[in-house]
Amino acid sequence: MFELTVLILALMRSQTLYRSCNQLGVFSACNLIYCAAFLRFSEVYIETGASIKIVFEISQQVEAECKSGTINAQAFSDEEGV
Repeated sequence: MFELTVLILALMRSQTLYRSCNQLGVFSACNLIYCAAFLRFSEVYIETGASIKIVFEISQQVEAECKSGTINAQAFSDEEGV
């Protein structure tokens, strides 16, 4: 199961969101990365025509993208004009 809240908390503990939190504020940064991760998950799920059988693999991919910085609050806020 894709646990967004657990992922966001893990990112905060690993200080991956440190810069975003300083620039945007904690709640804004967490909200933006939460939305970005959910949208990325949905995008991959729809584009690949995935079924419930590979949800775990997709969630691992999104988690890896978040941890590597591919998905981040700064880029999401810039794209959306927030």
